[in-house]
Amino acid sequence: MAQDRIEIPGSRRSAPDARRIGAAPDEEASVSVYLKRPGASPEPGSAAVVGRERLRSDRAAALTAGMESIAAFAKQHGLAVVEKDPARRLVKLSGRLSDLSQAFGTELALYEHPSGAFRGRTGALTAPADMAGQIEAVLGLDQRPIATPKSIRLPAAKAAQAHLPNAVAALYGFPEPAGAGKGECIALIELGGGVSSTDTAAAFKAMGLAAPKVVAVAVSGGANQPGKD
Repeated sequence: MAQDRIEIPGSRRSAPDARRIGAAPDEEASVSVYLKRPGASPEPGSAAVVGRERLRSDRAAALTAGMESIAAFAKQHGLAVVEKDPARRLVKLSGRLSDLSQAFGTELALYEHPSGAFRGRTGALTAPADMAGQIEAVLGLDQRPIATPKSIRLPAAKAAQAHLPNAVAALYGFPEPAGAGKGECIALIELGGGVSSTDTAAAFKAMGLAAPKVVAVAVSGGANQPGKD
């Protein structure tokens, strides 16, 4: 007897604002299935806040059953489990798009858009009733562009009145004490464009600071492509 399937909460998508040009090719692809966070999140600053390794082990224990359910579900649909990461609540699956579509009850199509062609879907994803409620998101089936540029080029007169970042930080008394953050490593997510070493050097020189070492890390086929402006 087939399992009852229900809609995965939050998975419904409206039709893309683009022209449909045909069915998506049945190629190899992967999707990231994120499970819901187990239990209540601790309040900031509370004694319940724990270190990374403790967090990893606690989540691994709490998410074992959910991850095993997804692994069994993947096997039923001819999909492979290529990654399990309890700390990120992630199970990554790979397989043919036809199998992925059938597994999550959707139909994929190709769309044409001024920013380029992409794969998309309409409606909600579904999963067995005993598993759907554990899933927070299934990412990777729909590839419609989401990020849009938010930068605005100011007229020269207004740009001359602008403040450098460290001048703004000084107005707010941040960082405090001086030198806070030294030796730390941070990640910036760039959803289009990229970083130029020349621009970085010029920006930090203007602030009277040593330029940091910036390493570009490609994710899912992305690349560091700074614009000409």
